[in-house]
Amino acid sequence: MMGPGEKIDNYTLLHECGKGAFGSVYVAQDDLGRHVAFKAVSTLGNGGDRELQALECYKRCPECDALLKIYHVVKKDAYFYYTMELADNILGNNTKEYKPATLAEVLRQEKKLSVLQTEELLSQLLTGLSIIHNNNLVHRDIKPANIIWVNGRAKLSDIGLMSNDLSMTYKAGTDGYLPPHGSPIPENSTTVDLYALTRLIFCCLSGKTVEHYPDLDWADAQHYAGSNLLNLMSLSDEELLKMDAADFLRQLAESVSDKTMIIPNMMCTASSIGNEITSNNHLSALSSLAKLASAESWIQKHKLTKKGVIAIATGTVATIWGGILLGKFIKK
Repeated sequence: MMGPGEKIDNYTLLHECGKGAFGSVYVAQDDLGRHVAFKAVSTLGNGGDRELQALECYKRCPECDALLKIYHVVKKDAYFYYTMELADNILGNNTKEYKPATLAEVLRQEKKLSVLQTEELLSQLLTGLSIIHNNNLVHRDIKPANIIWVNGRAKLSDIGLMSNDLSMTYKAGTDGYLPPHGSPIPENSTTVDLYALTRLIFCCLSGKTVEHYPDLDWADAQHYAGSNLLNLMSLSDEELLKMDAADFLRQLAESVSDKTMIIPNMMCTASSIGNEITSNNHLSALSSLAKLASAESWIQKHKLTKKGVIAIATGTVATIWGGILLGKFIKK
């Protein structure tokens, strides 16, 4: 059983920060002092093997800021682990707690996003998704819980379900974000991800869960006027089958470049977007993201280091539990 203070190869586990379908995720520190997200996955069942295969496919994608960075993938006897970029702390620096910044948490706090905020988010995600698709991969589980912020940029996470057309033909993903039974969209096609984006747009604009698609509050129609988001959100399966991520991004760009956005208390032409729009319409201005702290800055402020956690691990059970909850930190 892994836990804070344990040393695995060059990594020391500092704090458990999440659980996936096949393993736990920890904040960890390597021997050079770099902090990473560390996920261990059992290979005793089929799920672990599938996730390992997905990682090996994903690591062949070219590195860029739009994609979540995977640092190391290491196989052991009954499990494997991999390390990756840490998500920002949505709770900010002025707290001893750590909560990964996800779109699910942003929507929980903000209720909904504006047109411009939704477009900005989609643009960032589509940049990375285009690279994934160009490498013959499909994410297959795009949803608010699997979108994180890393150093202020939105990225797709939870890549363990990723597949290509030659592997992992089992069904994966989350109901509501997947094409329904009888849809002409093949299960492992890149169109599955575009379908999920149409539902993601709905969740961002409406503040509702995907089960309510496409029930928008039309009393707030002025929020959506002049935007192509509604067209994208309403694309049929047949229309999506004729598109790729680049087409989706082009239609999104047309919404910004060719239209007039009508938003509360303000009208703004396309040429002013990105420069003259009030800060209230940018993702960074959301109250939940305004206090966002990079994982590294939060770790350093609260002295969550290998030295401190090892010292905690030598104490009593109560002290260990307090360390796990980030209630106490031992200074260097």
